[in-house]
Amino acid sequence: MPKSKATTQKAVESPAREEVSLLDKLKLVVKDYLDRKVDEIQLRKTAEEVDEASQQYKTIPISSLSLEEVVKVLKLEDDDKDSELKHISPVQLPPHLVETLALIKRASGSSPPTEASIRWVIDALLLHAHSIASSHVPYAQPINVQTERLYKHGPVRLNHRKVMLSARLDYGLWYGDNEAVCLNVLVVEAKKTDLGAGVAQALGYMGCIHRERKKLTKRDCTVYGMASDGVGFTFLKISHDSKWSGYMVGEHPPKFELPLGILVHILRQAAIMSPTHSKESSAQSHTQEGSDGIDQVLTTVDEAIEMEQ
Repeated sequence: MPKSKATTQKAVESPAREEVSLLDKLKLVVKDYLDRKVDEIQLRKTAEEVDEASQQYKTIPISSLSLEEVVKVLKLEDDDKDSELKHISPVQLPPHLVETLALIKRASGSSPPTEASIRWVIDALLLHAHSIASSHVPYAQPINVQTERLYKHGPVRLNHRKVMLSARLDYGLWYGDNEAVCLNVLVVEAKKTDLGAGVAQALGYMGCIHRERKKLTKRDCTVYGMASDGVGFTFLKISHDSKWSGYMVGEHPPKFELPLGILVHILRQAAIMSPTHSKESSAQSHTQEGSDGIDQVLTTVDEAIEMEQ
């Protein structure tokens, strides 16, 4: 679909800001309808969504939901056959990353891990993965990273009532200029003691993004995520057809070659899936794109990374 603002573009901080967001969304879809970029069905659907979103609902933090509740509320289906994340090769750590991780280890000493020290590790891995992936996909749109991003989604039905879900993403990555439309990439939730709770939280955030992209009829609504306690890394995927899968890696003492490799893969996928010739084309035009170009780029990236190691 043509670029438009989602209702949940930013966390609502006041009723006035929510009204502006809803009004903008309605104005854009009317303009698209007049320009014959969307049909009457899409116009009516958007009008209904705006009307629904304008009502006041209780806000529930995603962090309060269990994994089972997340799966049910966001209508996800478990997929134990998706092995994409299980067949990714480790990536040799760049020298600067090795030095950074050594500094983190010395600074932390024998102290128990905190969310701050976990963030140091994730920051280092994410920044180097971003650098590796970006340097080998020159024709894709840039991948942007933001921390502590507020997000709202809904309404959804929880325990027989409609509620809004709220989230504060530790990290959010998106392609292009409009994060609300293009946030399809990766969310990361750092947890200090309970990796299981981090997995539920990360999957909940991903599910909200996935559902928003479904509303906007994006070409590919796949979303990737990761939850980590600094030692164990659980990588998550929600496929375009709303099936989710997870893959946990980690050992003690921690080794980071495989987590780095999976992060590079995720960022490459995000960059390659993004439209390269326009900020956001229609779903129809994306559907007409072939997969040969994507396969070729992936092969080129793999070869380039191998040459560097």
